[in-house]
Amino acid sequence: MTDEPVIAVAETPAPIDVIVVASWFPAYDDAGAGRFVADQTEAVAATGAVRPAVISFDGARLSGGARSRSRQADTVLKASIAALRRASPLFVAPAWGIDPALPVARLSVADGQTRTAGAEHAVVQRESVLRAVAERLLATERPPRGVVHAHTVYPDGAAAVTLAEGLGWPLVITEHSSFVDRIVATPALRARYEGALAKAQSVLAVSEMLAGELRNAFPDHAAKIAVLPNAVPVELFQSAETNERVEDQLLFVGYRKSTKGIDNLLRAVALAHERRPAIRLRLLGRSPDETIEARWQATAAELGISAVVAFEPAVDRAGIAAAMAQASLFVHPSPRETFGVVAVEALASGLPVVATDSGGVSEILGPNPAEVGALVAVDDPEALADAIVRTLERRDSFDPDALRASVERRFGAVFVAERLLVVYREALGSDGVGDAPAGSVPIAADAGVAGTAPGRTVVVALDRARAALRLSPLPDGLRQNIDLVTSTEPSAVELQRFRSVTEVAIDTDWQPPVRAGRRRPGLAGRLQRLATDPVGTVLRRLGRGAGSEPSLRPATEAVQRLIAGAGEPVEVLPLDGHDYLAVEPLREKGAGRLSSGGTRRLADLWHAANGSDPAE
Repeated sequence: MTDEPVIAVAETPAPIDVIVVASWFPAYDDAGAGRFVADQTEAVAATGAVRPAVISFDGARLSGGARSRSRQADTVLKASIAALRRASPLFVAPAWGIDPALPVARLSVADGQTRTAGAEHAVVQRESVLRAVAERLLATERPPRGVVHAHTVYPDGAAAVTLAEGLGWPLVITEHSSFVDRIVATPALRARYEGALAKAQSVLAVSEMLAGELRNAFPDHAAKIAVLPNAVPVELFQSAETNERVEDQLLFVGYRKSTKGIDNLLRAVALAHERRPAIRLRLLGRSPDETIEARWQATAAELGISAVVAFEPAVDRAGIAAAMAQASLFVHPSPRETFGVVAVEALASGLPVVATDSGGVSEILGPNPAEVGALVAVDDPEALADAIVRTLERRDSFDPDALRASVERRFGAVFVAERLLVVYREALGSDGVGDAPAGSVPIAADAGVAGTAPGRTVVVALDRARAALRLSPLPDGLRQNIDLVTSTEPSAVELQRFRSVTEVAIDTDWQPPVRAGRRRPGLAGRLQRLATDPVGTVLRRLGRGAGSEPSLRPATEAVQRLIAGAGEPVEVLPLDGHDYLAVEPLREKGAGRLSSGGTRRLADLWHAANGSDPAE
């Protein structure tokens, strides 16, 4: 018998489990929120070397006086933890404009300041539910060793420390936020921020500008701060020749809010239009509210360019790509950006970009911005107008392929994902392989299981204005499964589109949420509040207003009647803090099943089972 050579066969390492923690993430009511987080997560999943699952949050707004808000926050926390412990599945594949194979857990958290949580409330309220998630995963899923990847240091990174320590996993944090300076100006928040930096294995900034600011602000942690840009799926954007475009059409894509430089843009377009009358501007996106939208339209009218400017609604990725293939010039007027995904998308479409020197976008345009468009000073409409006109005058000189090449390898999803995979492997150790215990299973092994469609649901949304905001975007088919309990106050809620509507007469003087702000502390602050809002201050001190349990008793009884008369299992979904107070007596008695997430989880479950479009 002859000895045969033994051939060593290298085994392919098992995929790395990664839990992404991100408050900014696409949902039924805002498919564009956190799109950059979804892009990166999808890109790294496409490598086959990473098995990601996402944890995001659905805020239950706190309102009323200090005592009421504290009761609401405690009730939301107890109910959310109890619900997530028994939720099946915890992770759902939602597909609201994202990869349908990407599992997401939406967790309800209290949204607002309380006496005990103070300025740190966003972290305090997230870390408690993340601790419960770690306990559930360790008790039931037996996960292999992986990585926790949080997006933004505060609040998600600071809260994710609890999840990472609970699982015994390393923590990676990506910072995107453009308002870090405001966060760290508050001592309590700065301490939380620095604590997260200390616990993180690696901190990634999406631009050199942001990395430099973080290193200067936290020199003790400078060595672990690296740069990794957002991953942009440039393959979704096709380059078009100049003669295929609408001549002199300008394009802006993004939220229409003052921090995005909309006022500067409109004034610049008015000046440019005087020199080049064929100019037209399309703005794709939405304003934070109707008042701000009306303000922009009024500004356009005052400038005499109402016929020149089209304020258009937000569109999906395909709609953005189509608009970029049609326009002649992309304009990015923001005074400050840590990155600028739309600028990358525009260049990938062969579209020159005229931008203000905002930091992140400046880096995207590169050291020679004239080769891809133009770069001008911030808040200077004359300079922006001149750059628009001059760039249009030399529009034929731009090579679409060169514009695309300027961003493809630097920011393309495939290339960024490869670099992120290196970060994950380094966080786990030199071999990049987790210590998988025997019998371990993927984090989201039960995600998207067939038959998980939501059945009959009782939604408690006593503040009708909030009900209109959160429930109107739900798919019609889902709304027809909802029994809504709300108040009798007037509202624009389309009541006829629900399975049933129960109106209850309760105290409808909902106080706005009280958030951390620049108020004077102690007695001086209380006197200041008394002077500016005497009635509200007295009511809050008396513990009246939204969230008072006796005033919510009619709502509690209405929900109890719906559960008793359903003849089938019913899930109860409170929308905000006072709604949680209304159903708490029922939860304590075991009546109905409380949802582990808010309306976003409900919509995810519906989509996973029905595949309906959020716009339907």
